[in-house]
Amino acid sequence: MAKSQRKKTAANGTKSCSRAQAPDDATVITNVMTGRPARGLYNRLMREIGPLNEGAPAFPGAAAALAPLRAAAEARGADDFTNLWSGQAAALSKVEPAAEKLHRIWNDAEVILQSR
Repeated sequence: MAKSQRKKTAANGTKSCSRAQAPDDATVITNVMTGRPARGLYNRLMREIGPLNEGAPAFPGAAAALAPLRAAAEARGADDFTNLWSGQAAALSKVEPAAEKLHRIWNDAEVILQSR
């Protein structure tokens, strides 16, 4: 299934099932997706080989090595091998259009700055 055919729920393209199921402790630092450390949602790949693995190919080799597994899993609607990058509080994220989010952040910043 082509990337453009997958169901998207927000401007950033993340799937709602991944974020809706993400508790606050669902993120880990991992090098298995790209070969470099980054914070992402814990998935099957990290569970099976560990989030930090000395055997992970160096950047950018890890992503290329995972591409066939990722494509096959995503064709089934699974994110077992998909890099789902996230901050520490994934459970606090909400689905909203990027323009609305930016407008809300801008307005919040103005309120804070005006109060100083």
